[in-house]
Amino acid sequence: MAEDTFPGGPPEPFVEQVRHALLHLYDPVALQTHPLTAHLDDAGGTLPKGRLLRQALLEALAALQPAPGTAAGARAGRLYRLLELRYLEGHDVQTVQRHLALSKSQYHREHQRALQAVATLLWERWRPALATPAASAFPTPDTGLVQQEVTQVLQSGAGHRPTTAPLAVLRSVVRLLQPLCQRRGVRLDLTTPATLPPIAGERSTLRHALLTLLAHAIARTTTSQIQVLVQTEPTTLTITLTGEAREPVTPTTLGLPTASPLITALGGTVATTLPPTPGRWTLRLTLPLSPAPLLLIVDNNPDFIRLVERFLEGTPWRTCSATQTTTARSLVREHRPDAILLDLLMPGRDGWDFLQMLKASPATRTIPVIVCSVLDEPEVALSLGAAAYLQKPIDQRQLLSTLTAVVGAPPTGTAAAAP
Repeated sequence: MAEDTFPGGPPEPFVEQVRHALLHLYDPVALQTHPLTAHLDDAGGTLPKGRLLRQALLEALAALQPAPGTAAGARAGRLYRLLELRYLEGHDVQTVQRHLALSKSQYHREHQRALQAVATLLWERWRPALATPAASAFPTPDTGLVQQEVTQVLQSGAGHRPTTAPLAVLRSVVRLLQPLCQRRGVRLDLTTPATLPPIAGERSTLRHALLTLLAHAIARTTTSQIQVLVQTEPTTLTITLTGEAREPVTPTTLGLPTASPLITALGGTVATTLPPTPGRWTLRLTLPLSPAPLLLIVDNNPDFIRLVERFLEGTPWRTCSATQTTTARSLVREHRPDAILLDLLMPGRDGWDFLQMLKASPATRTIPVIVCSVLDEPEVALSLGAAAYLQKPIDQRQLLSTLTAVVGAPPTGTAAAAP
């Protein structure tokens, strides 16, 4: 059986064509004759190809919009905002740079990442069409580039620990693949619990891994459906893909050379059952769930620390504590807490010094700091980068609601324990 001609990500000529099409997003004449229209499904009916291409571009841009509640400074939000300003709103490069406070070199790096993300979505959506002789102008990409891209993503995210809602990602991938499913006469049968705990890792990494595997599976199935079964255990999430192949399948023909580095980047593994003859195949992805969030309590009063620990008993939160800021600095480096509850009146280097130190370092500035003090200085604390301000004494409701506001709702079902 011939292997897929394009097992990796989009080649540079395709990315450049996507950029050109985005620049002419509101020019129907340019889109009608654009080279990318060659990859559109002929089942579009009476709609002009230019309009179908514009719709595909808008859908790809919408798919990159970060989930509600994403921090304004998060990379996903910044990349989407760059695309929105440049192509949806039509601003020139200098205006986008000023709006996002980017230097010229920063803009070009961020723009390339954003453009690559759009091109990858379209590449995976149109992959079966791109594997035809008409697409022979595209060179076969080096699958080693996938690992390079994953490494760049991990390096760009150094210093923070993102989590991903897998159910939202699964549903978005199913929606994105609907046109391909309709063309192939295949249904994705998604079976999942009503809610799923978050997993550790970047949303886009999981999205591209699933998109790659399912797009390859859709292109090769002989049945009317592909089963996607999601199950959870105490520490892992399992996604099982099952289908029937019309010819013997290999890891390459199911997209594993592209998807495996992405799954590995998420800390996961993939197991396969691939029969040597046409028949039923299975891919099983196992991904680690996000660990229970950790709160660092920095307060020189041991009684207050014990009070906070009691407040968090029976919740998913873990705790660690320090009565001096020097000890707290070591705990931040060692454990990378998800949030810090910080007193201001402390001996030696006080809470003000510690807050400024945290916000001055790129490695720690994204950690939410909740100042908790007998002082009534919320404006000063917030101006220095604190995420919230609580005035002592506090109660359990205040603490939990504030943690949810600055960090988000933690996964349920995990007992609190000291690290």
